Amino acid sequence: MRAKPDVKRGIRSNLLFAMGGVIVGLVAILTSFQISVQKQLMETERDRRVALMRKALVERGTIISENLARQVKNDIASFNFSNLSEILANAVRENKEMVHAVVMDDNRVAFVHTIHPELKHQVLAEPADLQAASAREFSVHEYRLGGKPVVEFVVPIAFTSRFWGWVRFGFSLSALNDEIVESGRQIESARRRMVARSIAAACVSILFGAGVVLAISTKLSKPLINLTESANRLATGDFAAADEITVHSRDEIGLLAAAFVKMAQDLRATYAQLEDYSRTLEDNVVQRTAALTRALDTLKAAQGQLVQSEKMAGLGTLVAGVAHEINNPTNYVHNGAYNLENRLHQLKAFILKLAGDQVDSAIRDEFDSRFQALFSNLKSVLNGTDRITSIVADLRTFSRLEEAEQKRIGVVGGLKSTLSLVQANYKDDVEFVCDFRDDPVIECWPAQLNQVFMNLIVNGCQAICKRYGRNRRPAAGRLSLSTHVDGGMLIICIKDNGCGMPAGIKDHIFEPFFTTKSVGEGTGLGLSISFGIVEKHGGTISVESEEDTGATFVIRLPTGA
Repeated sequence: MRAKPDVKRGIRSNLLFAMGGVIVGLVAILTSFQISVQKQLMETERDRRVALMRKALVERGTIISENLARQVKNDIASFNFSNLSEILANAVRENKEMVHAVVMDDNRVAFVHTIHPELKHQVLAEPADLQAASAREFSVHEYRLGGKPVVEFVVPIAFTSRFWGWVRFGFSLSALNDEIVESGRQIESARRRMVARSIAAACVSILFGAGVVLAISTKLSKPLINLTESANRLATGDFAAADEITVHSRDEIGLLAAAFVKMAQDLRATYAQLEDYSRTLEDNVVQRTAALTRALDTLKAAQGQLVQSEKMAGLGTLVAGVAHEINNPTNYVHNGAYNLENRLHQLKAFILKLAGDQVDSAIRDEFDSRFQALFSNLKSVLNGTDRITSIVADLRTFSRLEEAEQKRIGVVGGLKSTLSLVQANYKDDVEFVCDFRDDPVIECWPAQLNQVFMNLIVNGCQAICKRYGRNRRPAAGRLSLSTHVDGGMLIICIKDNGCGMPAGIKDHIFEPFFTTKSVGEGTGLGLSISFGIVEKHGGTISVESEEDTGATFVIRLPTGA
């Protein structure tokens, strides 16, 4: 006997939460609106009271300031400054709201300062003093004095003949601020009481709604439980569950039951069709996946080969152009220097012959010295042309333009030529160490192997420069190249002490387009192409590296022995 799913609790909980949410939401909205209106009314009343208090303070301060100003003016006119100081000090003591009184002339020199008597006869330069000194009419300013708010009444003092200065009276706004704070407390207290009443009303409403929800859920739960049980059986593949459902009403639940029966019948027919389709779908997916995998591998191989071909074609064009443009003028210079050397020997012999055997030895020595300098310069020219010819030969050896086909040849010559080309750019940064113990003749494509050597040597030099920097004296970088034969395999090792690489990078360096270089410094194809070239020769290429210790690339090529 199947256990019926316990869905009554879920229906009641959902309806209860829904009803409670609606009630709470309505109460919250109404309460928020009521609180907002009440708070606005209370804040309006507070602002009105504050405004009245401020107005009353200003009116009192104006009356007091004007009355005191008249007395001050009389004392100033009679130069009775001692009486002036006593009047203002008594005014500050007797008026609880007044905090200070200041009298200063038009040069801002203080004659009376009730807060800081030590400033008497000194020029006042505080921001409040500067603001007061800018007034030419009765004005009122607010600022903070000692961290407390103050309103200051500034009364200009002028006589018939000239403008004399100002008298300033400061009144405390602390009482006004205390009123604002107290009003805020009252508003917050009223808001809390209203929230408490709203919560109580919401609780009563939720309890009433819960009773309604329980009654409704009881009526709805039974047919829904039966429908849920049948749906669970249908989900396990028991399509006979739909035959046990009976429709008793035409309400929404009855319509749902009828739709469920129709759906079960359609699912039964569809499931039978899907079983037929599933038998063949897996085979089709496997075949299609295999075909796509083969196509992707072919595309990658073709892409790498295309890039390699383009590189070699460009290199061949470059070498052909270099050979054509450099060899001919180099030969002209070399032959001309050689002929000039012979002519100089002939000229020297001719001059000595003309001078005869009686020439002074000092003259003969000076003559030999001058000709020796010319011969030395010619030797430098001849050495330079020999160097140019050697570089062009290294380029031709590296590219092997005449050796596009597979042939049997030793690879050490190509390795040396490639090293010579790279060494010119890194001779000040890297120490190159060679140990070519064996150079067997192997079946290979020389130009392609030279491309592999170039990629590995340049990468090693770049790793060294990345770790130690360039133009370091003495050079801290070291690149070692070695060859030896072991068990019918030619082992070529290229080792550097550069920045190395972590395991996460080492596992991907032979993948196409994978690179750790910045944009514009590399494409991520050099090592991938090198891997393909070595595989094409029936060999292997591997790398051992740790971060900040360097890297060692090992190429193994069959000797055919």
